[in-house]
Amino acid sequence: MKHIKKYVEMMMHENVSRAVLVLQQNLTPFAKSFLIELEPKIHLEVFQEAELLINIKEHVLVPEHQVLTHEDKKTPLEQYTLKETQFSCQMIWATISMVDAEKKLLAHALQDPEN
Repeated sequence: MKHIKKYVEMMMHENVSRAVLVLQQNLTPFAKSFLIELEPKIHLEVFQEAELLINIKEHVLVPEHQVLTHEDKKTPLEQYTLKETQFSCQMIWATISMVDAEKKLLAHALQDPEN
């Protein structure tokens, strides 16, 4: 908690209103309530370090996806009375991990003169 207070003091001294905080452990309930009280003057986005270490696209529990043929589609369409538009579709542009998102967030934050 003392480290968070120190960062908040530095932010106030430097006129910074938004920051990203990456922690190794969970926030205590007291620390969470402290951060809530700071809103809207100070906004800290809090992430666990473990959250940023996993690329969800490469996780072992993500099943392998396959493109279905027209014949393969017939069974689930009939079985579940679905329309073909209700199937998932492949999105090639959606290949971002939490780490990539954090890098982009930090890059934009550093470019913002109000941060």
